[in-house]
Amino acid sequence: MFRQWIAGAALFTLVSGYSWAGVAQPTDHILKEQFSQQYHGVLKLNSVTLKNLDATGNQATWSAEGDVSSSDDLYTGVGMAADYYFVERTWTKDRPVKFSAMLTSKGTPASGWTVNYYSFQAAASNEGRVIADIKTSDKYLVVNGDDFNYRFSQIDASYLAQKKSIGSLEEQIKSLDKQIAVAKKEADAYWGKGPDGQTLTREDAFHKMFKARDDFVKANDSNTFAEKYEKDVYQPALDACHKQGDTCYETPIQQKRNVDIQEQRRQVFLKSEELRRKAQNDWIAYEKGQYPLNMAVSKLQMQQTDLHIKIDDITEGYDRWKKDTDELRRNGIIK
Repeated sequence: MFRQWIAGAALFTLVSGYSWAGVAQPTDHILKEQFSQQYHGVLKLNSVTLKNLDATGNQATWSAEGDVSSSDDLYTGVGMAADYYFVERTWTKDRPVKFSAMLTSKGTPASGWTVNYYSFQAAASNEGRVIADIKTSDKYLVVNGDDFNYRFSQIDASYLAQKKSIGSLEEQIKSLDKQIAVAKKEADAYWGKGPDGQTLTREDAFHKMFKARDDFVKANDSNTFAEKYEKDVYQPALDACHKQGDTCYETPIQQKRNVDIQEQRRQVFLKSEELRRKAQNDWIAYEKGQYPLNMAVSKLQMQQTDLHIKIDDITEGYDRWKKDTDELRRNGIIK
């Protein structure tokens, strides 16, 4: 945590000279104004009594005592537990604090003054900074604040209550296990059963939907057709032609064979595409019916995941809080 040191002015070494009773002293207004500037408005000078130590020309060295106060409450960090910052109030706004210091002055009532404070010592900590949101944010705990014990006990009790709630959350997870198993069984059963009575998988159901197309392609295999055509049609036609002797003309027979085989392949392809498109459309419609069942399973699984995450967050938060507060106790920051 950033720390703003409230005291720490540079030490000026001055040449000693003879002092005299009538040394001019900066006005109260000048002393307060330049004090505020030197300490950036964090501290303000309430009252001061000067004692001249020496003087040379328009320069003088003084000892100073009096009261200062802070323009706002000032805090310094002392530790952290989980997401909470533990701070100590080192200065209370407008509360007078005794101080002593040295200062040098340069100038005269006519020429104006330059004043520098150094060797500052106050009856309060020399550390602290303003925390702008400390009154509006719950993340700060002021260890020397009036409400510290109450707030600390409330936070501690909250972490303990969350830790104890884990048992209930685990019971919810077990209950969801049963619900998920039922939902999965219903979703799996949607695909139906095979001839052996076994429940089909999605892949099995897909192949079943395309069986008519696959059976048609298998029953009308083009290679099988070509071999059968060669044996039953082409070869007999060629043998008959050869019996005609020199008048046999094979080309038309060969051309017809090629046309018939290509046409069979074309017809098989067209019919298989027709069957494929039908099966595909049927599958899309069929699969949509299973979607709500899958979503029911997913919804239950998401609820279960959320519970696991919640348990992890609670456990991590509690462990951090306990570890950090134990450390603060060992260091004497809290009791």
